[in-house]
Amino acid sequence: MFVFIVTSDTFLKLRPSKLAELAEDEKILIPVKRVLQVISYTEEKEYYRIILKNSINGKDTWFVRKEHIEISDYLTYYYENAYIGSTVAVNNNIESYANFRSSDFGGIEVEEEVIKRLKAQLQETPTVQERSSQPVDITKDLVDCSVFSPASITPDDMFLVQVFVHLPEQVEFVKQNAQQFDPEAKQLGVRSLGVPIKRGSELTFNLSIPKLEVDEPIQQLSWNGRADSIQFGVTVPADITQKTVIGTVTVSQNTIPLGHLKFKVSIITSASSTSKEPQLVLEFRLKAI
Repeated sequence: MFVFIVTSDTFLKLRPSKLAELAEDEKILIPVKRVLQVISYTEEKEYYRIILKNSINGKDTWFVRKEHIEISDYLTYYYENAYIGSTVAVNNNIESYANFRSSDFGGIEVEEEVIKRLKAQLQETPTVQERSSQPVDITKDLVDCSVFSPASITPDDMFLVQVFVHLPEQVEFVKQNAQQFDPEAKQLGVRSLGVPIKRGSELTFNLSIPKLEVDEPIQQLSWNGRADSIQFGVTVPADITQKTVIGTVTVSQNTIPLGHLKFKVSIITSASSTSKEPQLVLEFRLKAI
């Protein structure tokens, strides 16, 4: 038996495919720090093919990306985590291992010597001190902001500009979600907002792109500690003559600007649509509060 610890938000998939290629019932969001009990697993390129101890939606075989997983055996996981809590918690974890072994293997006798050795090591180990007596403000986060958009557009066209706010460790999850909404989306940049954001506070986003029409250019969302996004619909005029446009996303909190992202998108005509994809340019400036 193995323990799979999720190190960043990810998806379980029935097939090792891109999210956009999977139906809704073929993928399940698994949040960071979730622990999965896995009977066995094999490696298939960038994925683990796992068989779960407890099936999900009636299915026990899933795929998960390797970079989002930390693997431990059952005994090691519970033994290491025992020292986070008190002596009672340690003993409870040891007993949990004993119960797990006897119940999951049809009543096979637990390795009594292993349990005794763990208890002996516990008695010889000094009580773990508190990590810090300083209060920790868990209601604020250092938040990153990412912008996604197609690399190039055409006259008389419409496209999406997606702006995500997220924790730094959620960046891969954000990429997957952005491309699920729009397969043509490219990540134009990711930077920190620079100041801790209190959970529950409202952030305001203002998108402006000269010569283009932005649907609902001012939008808001509440930061709650999890990745979230807003989408701006943008229309390109049929008679536009510019070859490039520069968009600006301004991020504010309580009417105070935190910073802005500038991104450059190329406009190509049908005759030049087969030309080389333009180079992306991103500028991000943050204002101190």
